[in-house]
Amino acid sequence: MLRRPAHLLHVVQHLLAFALSISLLLAAVVPAFGQASQSIEIAAALSLTGDGVSFGQPTLEGIQLALEEANAIADGPRIVLKTYDDKSKDDEAAKIATQIAASPAQLVIGPSFSTSSLAAGPAYAAANLVSLPATTTSDLITQNETTFRIVFKNSDQGETLANYMVRVLGQHRAVALQLQRRFLYLAAFG
Repeated sequence: MLRRPAHLLHVVQHLLAFALSISLLLAAVVPAFGQASQSIEIAAALSLTGDGVSFGQPTLEGIQLALEEANAIADGPRIVLKTYDDKSKDDEAAKIATQIAASPAQLVIGPSFSTSSLAAGPAYAAANLVSLPATTTSDLITQNETTFRIVFKNSDQGETLANYMVRVLGQHRAVALQLQRRFLYLAAFG
């Protein structure tokens, strides 16, 4: 029997939830723009190369699916996607945020990492441009006025994992979380 890795199922579930979120958001935004002959631009600022490609590429595919469905509807303006690659680098995310803020984009989906979102957030807030980072989990990203979280934040995940460790696994001690290349790794528990 062929078993798919659990993380693959999680990625597919996340993409479907993300596509639904974008579809609902677009359903709310599109009528506000009036005539069907107009078009609106949204930006996808994602990690499409570098260490974060495994986060950025599936997110981009989810966005493309949602836009394909939204543009198939005859009512409302055509939604145009402009894609930006932050190369999985925080300084590149900040630079791209400035470019997007000067563009006609009405919405930004991204960045892929919490640290990139923290770097880019001030430029989006200064331009009053909404940013929806699809895979960022830092509790701090919503300190930017126009950044909105669509996944669980780190503190919620930590609490959930702690409850699981105690109630399901019967464990009462965790050792350390180590920050390494933007990611937290559980060193040991038990």
